[in-house]
Amino acid sequence: MNLTSAQGSWDPNTKTYDGSGLSLTKVPTDIPAGAMTIDLSNNKIVNITNGAFSINVNCVTLDLSNNVIERLNNGAFDGLGSMTDLNLASNSIRTIESGAFHEVRSLPKLDLSYQDLSLSYANTFSGLSALTELDLRGNKIQTIYQNVFGGLNSLQLLNLQTDASRVEYGGLSGMGKLGTLLMGH
Repeated sequence: MNLTSAQGSWDPNTKTYDGSGLSLTKVPTDIPAGAMTIDLSNNKIVNITNGAFSINVNCVTLDLSNNVIERLNNGAFDGLGSMTDLNLASNSIRTIESGAFHEVRSLPKLDLSYQDLSLSYANTFSGLSALTELDLRGNKIQTIYQNVFGGLNSLQLLNLQTDASRVEYGGLSGMGKLGTLLMGH
């Protein structure tokens, strides 16, 4: 039996919560704890409060693409230690606080394409030790600063198709397994 509310619908058979395209301005508080897939794409969510997903420990796929999220705060993804796919494409993210990803250590794929990111902080992606694919295309990255990718020891594919015109010494260090680096427009 599917359940529907003004903030989304729940399918207990597939364990999918669909809150896409509902003009939501914040993460709903009624997402069932058993949700494995959460789709909040195509909304107007600006902020992810600390612990917004803390009861969703079984979530493996989270889609927050096409919102207006401006920053990722420390603890934004607390409780999502089982997540394997995080889509944040096409938002307005300018800032990623240290610790934003500290509880999603097993995340292999992260899509941060088409943001307003500049990546000026060292270890921006700390905690993502299992990350194998990072998509940063279409961002406003001008310079790749030293240690910005620190801790991404498992990264195999990095898409940096941006306006980046300068790489500081050590800007691409610490990614010993990197096999594919896409740069340019």
